[in-house]
This record gives sequence, structure tokens and C-alpha cells, in this order.
Amino acid sequence: TTPVFYPYAFEALVKIGEPSIQFMEEIFLLPEADNTLLSRVVRIYGKIASPDSIDYLLSKIENQNRIISRQALLALREAKFQATPGNINRILNDIVRLISVMSWNFAVFGSIRKYSQFRLLTDALIKEIKDNYNTLYHLLALAYNPTSIGNIKNMLLEGSDTDISFGIELLDQIVNEEIKQVFFPVVENISITERYKQLQYFFPAVKETPENIILNIITRDFNQLSLYVKACAILSYMKLKKNAVNTEIIACIFHPNQMISETAAFVTEQTEPAKLESVYARLGQQQVNFLKSSLNQRTDGVPYLLLDRIRFIKKCKPFELITEDVLQEIARTFDIHHMNAGEEFLVKREDVHFAFMIIIEGTAHINNSSGKVYTFEKNDIIYSDIYVEDNIYSLKAATELKFYSLEQEVLNSLMFDYIEFRDAVLGIVEEA
Repeated sequence: TTPVFYPYAFEALVKIGEPSIQFMEEIFLLPEADNTLLSRVVRIYGKIASPDSIDYLLSKIENQNRIISRQALLALREAKFQATPGNINRILNDIVRLISVMSWNFAVFGSIRKYSQFRLLTDALIKEIKDNYNTLYHLLALAYNPTSIGNIKNMLLEGSDTDISFGIELLDQIVNEEIKQVFFPVVENISITERYKQLQYFFPAVKETPENIILNIITRDFNQLSLYVKACAILSYMKLKKNAVNTEIIACIFHPNQMISETAAFVTEQTEPAKLESVYARLGQQQVNFLKSSLNQRTDGVPYLLLDRIRFIKKCKPFELITEDVLQEIARTFDIHHMNAGEEFLVKREDVHFAFMIIIEGTAHINNSSGKVYTFEKNDIIYSDIYVEDNIYSLKAATELKFYSLEQEVLNSLMFDYIEFRDAVLGIVEEA
């Protein structure tokens, strides 16, 4: 199917409403249904917002699939769901489960941050913990008055010590008694180390050496930790200065996720090249060709591995607040282009190949039909629709130029599926 029809099919199912739910629920039983399709179904449930769809969404929060669980949470917020005495315990259980995950993250972060050579992994854990807090406040907004929770969140995250104390007092009046002991260590104005200590009684976690931390992250259930953090842990294995790769790294080469697989292959190539050749013999030829291409192109000075791409586009100002989970989906769809200094080509409105571009290296000039010249450099974004006047503009490489691009159909699909990305693109249009 083409993305141009996605909104129409989406709205049609929303309009059909309750009768379509059972049909859509059967999609979750199909082995070929990927997370993108399932996430669309979950979004439709949130739009329908009937008692049945709400009940299915509550069960999806408890779903072990991290991506679907997060989407179900957002769908419940959009449906303006508010817990009742009959179902609030389901939300409270989700909160406790999340806090158990956060406790482990606190322990790991508290241990690894002492080592400056693991800055990449430390930063990834900071982002993961921040994401945990966002999820926590979403869950609280389902269990209690969302306006009150929003105000309290602002007090705790942006307020003075007095504001924080007041916010904690308000939570003490709101939060159910049975979760207070595990809940308050997470939101009180204390250090990460103190949080970890207070949560130890409920969720034991042992502080480990860097090597054990890295291996524990790699093998941890992916529903409890983002794939981005895992990829950063795999790359950090090189900082251990080992002469051989661990079996956990080798196993990751066989992982179905592109970022995990190619990062593990890169680490193996850099650490124990002969081992990678033996692994290739156990992989399908298509996967071998893909990994070899990825590793070869990485030497071209272009952020080519998916982990490198994510880290690069995260530096683009409009993308700073987009989560790595979403950036992964964007980054893996990029095409890469090279132009010599002085080269120029025309982009027409109907040209679908250069709908969206990001400069990797060099300087580009856009000259539109009115004669105005725009200059773009590293990390700058070009959204073609902004610059097309009278259906055409020229793009010229002022220096040797490297850039990513998205085709129009891919761009439409990403904007349909990822609201964070769509908002970023619309923000670019508004600022133009």
C-alpha cells in the first residue's frame, strides 16, 4: 500500500468504530504483523475510545512489547481515559513494574558514570531514565487527575526546592497508599545513589564492574531497556580493550534489529576480525552482504552505521527532543549522496527523490526561481516544499558535499507513524 492512503484507511476504521475492533484485534495474532502496523491499530483504538477499545488498550500497556505498550499509553491519554476504582489497580501495577525497571537503571547508571571512558553509555542511560520518568507521569495522569499531575510534574522538574517540597506533599495526598513506599524514592529531591539505596529493599540490584554492566545491558530483556542503550553498550565493549569478543557480542550479530546487528559486527571486526569471518559463514548471504556494505561504507567519513546516524541527526536542532526509538526508524530509511564542489542539479515539485535532506558535510546553496539563495551546512535540514517556487529550485554544492535524503513516500509514511517527527517537520515549516 502507498502512504497516501494511510490517513483515509485510518479515518475509515475510526469512523466504523466498535464493529472494527474485533477484526483489528486479530491482527495481533498474525506472526507477520510488525510493530509499525500494530502501533497504527493501537492509535485507532485510542481514537475510537469506546469501553471495549479502552479495555484492549489497558491490556496492551501490560503487553511485554515495549513499543506497543508505549503507544497504548499515548492512545489512552488521547482518549482522555481516567482510571476508575474498578481498573485503577491495573495502572498502579504498571507503575510498580516501571519503578522496578527504573531501580535497575539507577543502579547501572550509578556504577558506570564513574568511568569517563564510558561517556556514550552514560549519556544513553541518562536519556533512558528521562524516558522512564516521562512514562511514569503518563501513567500517573491515567490514574489521577491529569491537570494536577501536569502541575506537579512542572513543580518537580522545573521548580525551586520549595516547589518540589510542595509537589511531594500534593502527591502524598493523591497517590494510593499501597505504592507510596516504592513511589516516593523515585520522585523525591534526592540523588540517584540515594534513590537506588532506598529502592534496594524492594528491587535488589548489585553494583557491578563495567564489563559486567555492559554484558548485563546487552542481555537484558529488550522490553525493559531501549535498543539504543543496548547498541551503546555493545559499542562500549571496545573500551574494555579486550583481545577477543564475548559470546554475547557474537550473538548480537544474529539479532534481527539492524542497529544491534551491525554495531556488534563492527565491534567484532575491530576486536577480532577473524571471528567475524567465521560468523559470516553462519549467516545468510543477504545479511552478510548487508553487513559488509555497512562496515565498508563506514570508512567513507559518513555516519553510516545506524547508531552513527542516530547520534548525528540527534544534533539537528529540530530533532533534539525526538526519542532514539523514533530516530532509529527515521535514520534507517536515509539514502546517502555525494556531490563534488560546483555540481548542481534541479529539484522539481514532482521530484519525489529529494523531499527531505540533511547535510552531513560541506556547504550547499539553494537558488529558487525568485533568485533568492539559501545556504545550508552540517546538520542543517532542507525540506523541499519550502523552497520550491514555480515548481523548481536548484541545489548546488559550494564545496564537496555529502547529505542524507528521504523520498516523498517514505517521508509521508514517517510523518504518519511518528507524531514527534511530524511535529518537528511542521516546526521547520513554521520557522521558514
